[in-house]
Amino acid sequence: MAKMQLTLYAACKDGNDVLTALHNVFQKEIKEVKEENKNISFLLHTQTKIDMEVCDDEEMVRQQMEGMSNFFANVPCENKMLLKKLCIQISLFHCIFAIVIDTAKEERTHVLKMIFEAAKACHGFLLYPDMCLYTADGDLLMGMDGTSGVEDFSLCGEEDALQQVSLPSAYDMEVFVSIGKEFERQGWLYPNCMLNKQILFSQIHLPKKEDIGKRALALYALAWFSKLCLEDDKEQRQQFEEFKQRFSLEHCLTSQEASLLKKDTLDKQQAVELLSKFECANMLFWSLGYDGGSSWDVCDVEKMKEWIMQYASFEDFLNHCAIKDEKDIYTQYVRVFYAEHFYMQSAMLYVPLSLQEDVVSERLRACKWLCDGCE
Repeated sequence: MAKMQLTLYAACKDGNDVLTALHNVFQKEIKEVKEENKNISFLLHTQTKIDMEVCDDEEMVRQQMEGMSNFFANVPCENKMLLKKLCIQISLFHCIFAIVIDTAKEERTHVLKMIFEAAKACHGFLLYPDMCLYTADGDLLMGMDGTSGVEDFSLCGEEDALQQVSLPSAYDMEVFVSIGKEFERQGWLYPNCMLNKQILFSQIHLPKKEDIGKRALALYALAWFSKLCLEDDKEQRQQFEEFKQRFSLEHCLTSQEASLLKKDTLDKQQAVELLSKFECANMLFWSLGYDGGSSWDVCDVEKMKEWIMQYASFEDFLNHCAIKDEKDIYTQYVRVFYAEHFYMQSAMLYVPLSLQEDVVSERLRACKWLCDGCE
């Protein structure tokens, strides 16, 4: 007798469906069944023993699936669409069965065949200890070295979950690969496939130019005010008051933002935190044609002030602005999205960076607001 291990990942929502499928395929061969909490054992007439530990806790499954998705997103596979579909499939898994089989060598192939049959009935995939993932048909879907026995596969899972799936287009893949080449030239870490949290081009809905302008001016006002609180420059404060009046800033601010700007000053910590809003404003101004902050260097508040104050009013400002093409904004979003991912990965690996965390985070916040209205 020899032991072998594998893990069954199933896209059905009820773990009992997996257990039923296993019962059904081994029905005529089962001699004894033992159940204890989340552990189930089958003893077959051939003395083969199959031990299973079930994990269907939503939070634990989510954590394991995120780790598994991140692992496969970084395997060196040339078929980017296959990798992306694999990561989507992983997000559809709802329960995990860790399986240990103790069987005679001559029985091994038969027992494995039965487990693959059960996987078919519950939208399942099987992962071997060497991190090779197989479809229920026994095809190698992905190995840890990026090899695969298939060019494509069909996503499977619960119908309602499948209806929410959006597959990337050829254009999405083109942008992803293009940004990857940029990162490669910089020597930055970049995944081999799109991460599931990335917005696709078909999903973006740009705000109106007027709304972008108002939000950008409001965020810039917060950053400028925080700088005034840190430096306490009277001449600059007079210019700030002129700025507020010229652009009718009260129509751009939320009630909370308006109350902040009515204060005489802010404590140092709050002022430093608000100063980072400059980068959010910088990205929104960029979407309207401002080109002073396209690099990863922190932009100069004074330089942006010169650009803004050349306009006589909010209407004059809007008349001289034009929203960038959707594709340009989408490309910038993808660039910043993976810059933040790179920052997070690098922080865990203690890689020294030229980027600043708050710069990346604020630019991503602005890009998300531009793409899907979620600040």
